[in-house]
Amino acid sequence: MPAYTGAMKLAVLALLAACQSGGGDDYPTGPGGGGPIVVGGGGGGGDARTGDGGDSDAGVELTGRVCILKDLRQPTVCDATQNAQGLRISLGTRTTTTIDKAGSFRLTAPLGAGFTWHVTGDVLDRIVTTAMPFGTENTIPVVPTQLYRDLLSTNKVMVLDQEGSIVVRVVSGVTPVANVSARSTVAATVTLYDSNNSALDWNESPVGTTATAGVVWFPDVPLAVVPPTLTTITLTPQGGTPVSTLITVENQAITFVTKDLL
Repeated sequence: MPAYTGAMKLAVLALLAACQSGGGDDYPTGPGGGGPIVVGGGGGGGDARTGDGGDSDAGVELTGRVCILKDLRQPTVCDATQNAQGLRISLGTRTTTTIDKAGSFRLTAPLGAGFTWHVTGDVLDRIVTTAMPFGTENTIPVVPTQLYRDLLSTNKVMVLDQEGSIVVRVVSGVTPVANVSARSTVAATVTLYDSNNSALDWNESPVGTTATAGVVWFPDVPLAVVPPTLTTITLTPQGGTPVSTLITVENQAITFVTKDLL
């Protein structure tokens, strides 16, 4: 894995080590937007919200679920042991909170197009901020702060202020597509692919025994000086035709995208 240099990143590494030494389930609080993504809920998704359309008129009532993950390789599998009650959900200017441990919520959809789901944590910053394009799917994955801290540490990656993450789930219909390589026009330090061998230790290669779940992770994508930050992700299945998708990156947040190659 690539090594980081520079005084700032060494300082962040020291902070990361200090956080990890505490162990347990006590997630430290942190102000939105500042510092490494692993020690707080993130910046609340300012980039994509600037593009949200007008939503002054009410739409239909939606039901959905916030899905707390236990494995980033499985963005559709919720951890039943986690309590997802009290997390904040927004879509445009509409906001609500989850009403039970399973993460259920109701929200009246705004009218218009180009909206983005956002999920942020409570005062304990239990989760990293999620952004997900609004579409037909109302189950929104989120990653616990401790799990993301462990992922970044294991893969020797740090997410600084003015950086965000992207997780792309590649499918054909409902089936994950293995051995898909990915490239971003806004380059992260490293592109990581799911591993058969470990939930935490991901791979830099999409072939062989890796990437069978069809999940690609860009952990530290730098933001543009002037928001929003838009990056084109090109996905190339082994022996297949490349497919591209445009994704918005947000400060200190994870943008989840599912791309169907059909």
